[in-house]
Amino acid sequence: MVISKEEAAQALNDINSANKRTTNMQHYRHLAPHLILWGFIWLIANTVTELWPANSAAIWNGLSWSGVVTSMWIGFRSKHRSHPFAATSAEAHGERGFRILLTMLTILGFFVATFFILPKMDMKQANAYISMFWGAYYMIVGIWAGARMLVVGVLTVVSILFAFFVIPQHYFLWMGLMTGSLLILGGVWLRKV
Repeated sequence: MVISKEEAAQALNDINSANKRTTNMQHYRHLAPHLILWGFIWLIANTVTELWPANSAAIWNGLSWSGVVTSMWIGFRSKHRSHPFAATSAEAHGERGFRILLTMLTILGFFVATFFILPKMDMKQANAYISMFWGAYYMIVGIWAGARMLVVGVLTVVSILFAFFVIPQHYFLWMGLMTGSLLILGGVWLRKV
């Protein structure tokens, strides 16, 4: 059986399309547990901030550091399975971990530095600023990893802006119940691919 150049080109296009879909699904599978985890953290910490503001700093600190440790555990656990960010050798694993650590330290340094140079923000402004950063981060990841993550990022940013400008008196409750739930549902949506 002889195939034409057009048939061969179409077959290669089909293979490339299938490869892209598979890669996106692997990205989604890796990102989903992180979204679910941080969705629960946003849900709990923002709701506590709304209902018991005196306890908010302790809750945010505890949950944030627990989330960082849990995210690292999820990443470590997933590197032993096949996923798109997996390194292929022990040396590459160490380099990957070092790059992730440097990335997180860079983000932390960015927040610390900007809080020093920006005018004093109240708690709601600081929360919106940090949350908007992560929403933008989700959009950037979505540009590279797939449209579903981009949608999660856009919806997150829209939800934050809505709460900040439309219902400022219940900003934290919205951020907890709605935006936290949005991240959880986004993670579930990514897992369903």
